[in-house]
Amino acid sequence: MRPAHPASRGKLGRAMDKAQLRQSRFRMQHRLWAGCLATLSLAALRHSYDAYILGPGDSLEVELLNIPELSGRFSIGPDGTLVLPRLRALVVEGLTVEELRYFLTEQFKAYVKSPQLYVRPVG
Repeated sequence: MRPAHPASRGKLGRAMDKAQLRQSRFRMQHRLWAGCLATLSLAALRHSYDAYILGPGDSLEVELLNIPELSGRFSIGPDGTLVLPRLRALVVEGLTVEELRYFLTEQFKAYVKSPQLYVRPVG
């Protein structure tokens, strides 16, 4: 059985349609704002990571996607070096997080075909 056309339902049917339409618009606007806020907060968080300059004593979480044996939590030593599996000691003092990510991606290309690498400072 087909639903009746909204115009044939009378005033009550049209009022319900308007209420449902308002509720649907509200839900859509709410999802849109929630998505925008999440994007902005992630962008601000990433920007703060990218601007941070690494130095001795900093701890980093380095993750190579699908390669747990090369991933982990590592600290920068007092001499500014980061010791990683396969790569050994690398001087990373003075780099930003994004520069380090790019540098490590290039270094791991000798061992991993198209490495996908994530670097996060941890406290």
